[in-house]
Amino acid sequence: MTDNVAMASSYRMTAVIFLESAKVLNRAFQDKGESTVGNWRAVPFYYLISHAAELFLKCALLKRGVSPDDLKSSSLRHSLENLLRELLKKGVPISEPCSQSLLRLSHQHEKHALRYTFVWVDDGPPIFTPEPEELFSMLDELLMAGRIATYGV
Repeated sequence: MTDNVAMASSYRMTAVIFLESAKVLNRAFQDKGESTVGNWRAVPFYYLISHAAELFLKCALLKRGVSPDDLKSSSLRHSLENLLRELLKKGVPISEPCSQSLLRLSHQHEKHALRYTFVWVDDGPPIFTPEPEELFSMLDELLMAGRIATYGV
């Protein structure tokens, strides 16, 4: 096993942990009859989703020969958009709904808007807080993109 495969496996496992934690939070909101959409208290839920997406994308790229050093470059580091672009260059099929969700999450993830106080200041674009099922579908697709071979790539 190469270092890339070991690192990819670690990223995938960590992403699944973030995904499962997001599911726990989502169920807690549902149990209280609260929506996550537009709910500032749900910011941690959206952070967990965004970080899981980043890790799943990096896992898929590592398994297709992208080096860990390349993933640390400023253009890829936290950019869901650029990570997606690199994955598409590798020929991995990603659906339009998945791509659109990633693109909408990318800016706030790259700028760490969900990690710091920026989320509480109304000085930029609104935080993207879609329905959880849209995001869970996106992450399910990205989980599968991290297989060793997806449609031959």
